[in-house]
Amino acid sequence: MIALLCALALAQDYYPLGEGYTWTYDAKRGEKTEEIVKKVAAREKVGELECFVVEDRGMGGHFRKLYLRAEKDGLWVQKMREDIEKPWPLLKYPIKKGDTWVQELHVVNSKDSATIELTVEDEEEVTVPAGKHKAWRVKMKGKEEKENGSEVLLTMWFAADVGEVKRTVKLTRGERVEEGSFELKKFEKGKSP
Repeated sequence: MIALLCALALAQDYYPLGEGYTWTYDAKRGEKTEEIVKKVAAREKVGELECFVVEDRGMGGHFRKLYLRAEKDGLWVQKMREDIEKPWPLLKYPIKKGDTWVQELHVVNSKDSATIELTVEDEEEVTVPAGKHKAWRVKMKGKEEKENGSEVLLTMWFAADVGEVKRTVKLTRGERVEEGSFELKKFEKGKSP
């Protein structure tokens, strides 16, 4: 438990975790605008590791869960909607311009797999409805490992003591391309870990 608390203290700079922490975003996809709320709903073990469960309703009402754990070397995705064979770092600490890492993702008991590449591009000032933030811009490219698999390009901005303040998304499925974005409208702290 002490190790978890120490790791959380290190990781909270760019993705604070504690039960009840809530991020409210203005989301846009084409002409459609809606509100998306992400919340740290609980703590749960994945295997032997204690994780924070971050829940959100995405575009179209799809329910998503991420099981995150904070370590001194980064913020790790331990589980997604479905079990994955190997955890992967969403952020690596300390954050450094130019850092790049590649991860293969495989869903347990499935043939579904993808490759993602994340790159820390730069630190810049970002203005969103919740105000101005100095944030690190991180680009993530992902591709499903199958013929005509979907491709995604995410650009995410992470601010100290707040978390993700902005995201742009481009999703390509064959000939169809969808683009969207969301910007932080409100951030509320919950219980301290």
